[in-house]
Amino acid sequence: LCDSYNLHLAYTMAKYGMSMCVLGMHEELRHFNIAVNALWPRTAIWTVAMEMISTKAAQNNCRKPTIMADAAYALLSRDSTNYTGNFVIDEEILREEGMKDFDQYSVNPGATLLEDFFLSDVAETANFGTATSILSLDVLIDETKQRITPDIVQKIQAIYQFDVIEGPKIHSIYFNLKNGQGGIHKSLDNTQHVDVHFTIDLQTLYKLFSGEMPLTIAVTSGKLKIEGSMEKALLFSQLFKPLNKRKA
Repeated sequence: LCDSYNLHLAYTMAKYGMSMCVLGMHEELRHFNIAVNALWPRTAIWTVAMEMISTKAAQNNCRKPTIMADAAYALLSRDSTNYTGNFVIDEEILREEGMKDFDQYSVNPGATLLEDFFLSDVAETANFGTATSILSLDVLIDETKQRITPDIVQKIQAIYQFDVIEGPKIHSIYFNLKNGQGGIHKSLDNTQHVDVHFTIDLQTLYKLFSGEMPLTIAVTSGKLKIEGSMEKALLFSQLFKPLNKRKA
């Protein structure tokens, strides 16, 4: 598993343990009219925990804790006799309350937001386990090049190495999202330093880039291994979905 799990095991256990508590306790306390719900952020929230696993450079790609405060108020205001056992996402419950302006919650309004690392979108995970046709590596690279823009390069500022497993072969691909217009290459200049090293099989790589498998599932299932800067690894996830899904 990734370095984040190795170095922050207690935090990871707490996140998933919360889910287990909701599943059990909402039934246990239902007859007392006590509601038990879980509240999750849609995006990364700039807190002490986030600062521990990143640097201040990631702050601009996070939302403020105030969105969780407002979402918690909305959640606690619900009728406890019938609204219990739910896994609530901050943005969704606020939309239900009529909220439309979410830029007010961004540390840097207009910046691309990081998705919460522990959150798997139901719409994306529903069919991620079904068979997916494996595209050739060259076709996948050509399609991905269209997603790299000067704006992405300016925001990410990192170089990534992918070791892609295709049967008995291992192909190395380098994403230069640090210099100039950016690009994808099959070799790297000796003067350049790799910030993040990914190891992944071709089928999983395709699922990530097409939006069929969330980053969380790829990591926790062991299909994606990460070495290097976790902050930069999270930033790269901006390329893991089609362009029309990248913006929050």
